[in-house]
Amino acid sequence: MGEFPKFKDYVENRGPVDTTRYFIVMRGFPGSGKSTRAKDLLKEFGGGDPNDHILSTDNQWIPETLEKRRRGETVSTEDEVREYKKNWNADKLMAAHAENLKLFKYAVDNGVHPLVLDNTNVKPRDFKAYVEYADDNGYIVTIREPDSPWWKKYAHCLKDRKKHEAEIEKFIDEMREHGKHDVPRHTYWKMIDSWQLNLDVESVLGHPPKTKKS
Repeated sequence: MGEFPKFKDYVENRGPVDTTRYFIVMRGFPGSGKSTRAKDLLKEFGGGDPNDHILSTDNQWIPETLEKRRRGETVSTEDEVREYKKNWNADKLMAAHAENLKLFKYAVDNGVHPLVLDNTNVKPRDFKAYVEYADDNGYIVTIREPDSPWWKKYAHCLKDRKKHEAEIEKFIDEMREHGKHDVPRHTYWKMIDSWQLNLDVESVLGHPPKTKKS
């Protein structure tokens, strides 16, 4: 685990700091279309290399893949998943999250814009530290969810899990089909049962954001 390869080189040579800076928090389950949406939002909010602007704890497990992509090499999904499974360690998950937050703060301190957090972010506590740091440092923060067809079809079921249990099972099937990491069904249910609806920046912070879009 550690900083993205050559990230400091990128920061030191990126030119003037942007005056309006955005931080986008993605929320969604594995295979929900979250990462695809993150890349689309990066383009929408100003663009840049995903390696430098999208932060995901999952990246802590694939350093070789990231380095190859920075060199312009093509890495297959199969090779990426193989490296991920080889390196993933539940005992080091908290450390991986801490490293991702550290990298985020480094990017914020150096004015990197836009920034996208591409984690599941099931509960406010999962990403509150990111939102607080971004808001304290003048970033406009927004929270987004996937826009994949299967998310649009089934997301309403999260409002009443018991009533829509059969539909949620189908939703999980869709996400497992589109996901890369073969997440167990019981893990999906754990995340779904913990999912908090209708989160906005103010509810996460506990007060209105300091930085607002003009």
